[in-house]
Amino acid sequence: FFTQAMPSLSKAGFGATVFVVTSRLGRTDEWDGGIEPLMTREQVLESAKQGIEIGSHTSRHADLTAVDPSIAREEIFESRQFLISAGMSNPGFCYPYGRHNPAIRALVKAAGYPYACGTQRGQNDLSTDNFDLHRINIRADTSLPIFLFKLLRARRTRG
Repeated sequence: FFTQAMPSLSKAGFGATVFVVTSRLGRTDEWDGGIEPLMTREQVLESAKQGIEIGSHTSRHADLTAVDPSIAREEIFESRQFLISAGMSNPGFCYPYGRHNPAIRALVKAAGYPYACGTQRGQNDLSTDNFDLHRINIRADTSLPIFLFKLLRARRTRG
């Protein structure tokens, strides 16, 4: 994100939200094979200075629906505390693997996050639950035609 996407977004005048796994900063995405490098703490701070919203993707990227509730709580609360102490005033939350349930959503609310999203695709409107937001995933290999298709599909699947 920091070396490829952010410069292009800045040049075009676009913002973005990046959800970080706080205890993995500067390492790799071990949950996805450990291939992709993750931003460092310094890159996260610089991104925030440049207007990028930084949110939480937990502390260690645990599947919150599969771990003990005390571990889920720790993942959610620790990550938020780290971001607050790093200067992110009101970070949002993204559920690892997109998995959540009412108990996990309640923990995210209790931690003080203003919103959360999973992997359910589509657009949001005023009736969408702030702790079950939809999104449009754009990856490194998403071409412009596919990007446009995803935008159009999201408009059609809107609740």
